[in-house]
Amino acid sequence: MKDALLVIRTKGNKRLDEALSFALSGVERQIYTLGEGELPPLNSRRILFALTVGEFGLGADALALISHIRRHPGSMEGSVAAMLIDGEGELYTKRLARMLALSANFAKCAFIGKPLVEATLSMANLRVSAKRRG
Repeated sequence: MKDALLVIRTKGNKRLDEALSFALSGVERQIYTLGEGELPPLNSRRILFALTVGEFGLGADALALISHIRRHPGSMEGSVAAMLIDGEGELYTKRLARMLALSANFAKCAFIGKPLVEATLSMANLRVSAKRRG
């Protein structure tokens, strides 16, 4: 299963569940939900971080993930990742993305291209992209 996409996600977000179901249809994947058991090895993997930010800030599970990555330098060597960050409010999505990207980079993970999709509660932050694409 090491060749499968590793999806590291937070639990309990219907909108995120629907987006993942659609986006990953037909994709071989291993799903790990934060807070449910031991984090699988992160080295030499293709990883999608699918995380939710609460209306009032970063959740304990996301902070524990970032802390784990920071405590294990080099633990993501050979990995390539992307992020899908969903917000229950209008704030904190970029903050989580920056913290996660910096931590993962220090752990030797690569982010290629435009590795972040960020959705706030109103989806207003996606209007510019939507206009560009017609």
